[in-house]
Amino acid sequence: MKLLLKPVLYIPLLVAICIPKSEDDILLDALEQVESGGDIGAVGDRGRALGPLQLHKSFWLDALQYAGKKNEGEWKYIDNVWSRSKSRQIVKWYWKKYKCKTRLEKVCAFHWGPKGAQYARKVEYYYRRCKMSAVRRRKGKYEGRR
Repeated sequence: MKLLLKPVLYIPLLVAICIPKSEDDILLDALEQVESGGDIGAVGDRGRALGPLQLHKSFWLDALQYAGKKNEGEWKYIDNVWSRSKSRQIVKWYWKKYKCKTRLEKVCAFHWGPKGAQYARKVEYYYRRCKMSAVRRRKGKYEGRR
């Protein structure tokens, strides 16, 4: 016996497959899995980190300040930290506030705050310097220079 579904039931699946996710959304999916395993009701850090992204109130308020919103109504921390879409928007505003461009900067800022983004920039800078230095040494070695 074949089970045939109505074509209308396939529409959400097709939409989910055909609409590509942004790099930020992919990163947020990963952060959510690490922080809470996707549980929107997760509570951690002795009750100070809440929701699917385990956001602290200070993180929430910092992002709201950047966005020009107030901690009330549709953006009140305790009522909305459980919302996947609102939590993600808060994190995106936070990244914009601290001018995080690379994935490393975003992850470091998410975990260690504003100083995390600065730390990530230093790590990337030194990584590039070391890589360039290694390339120069390799070229010099093959050309017979020491």
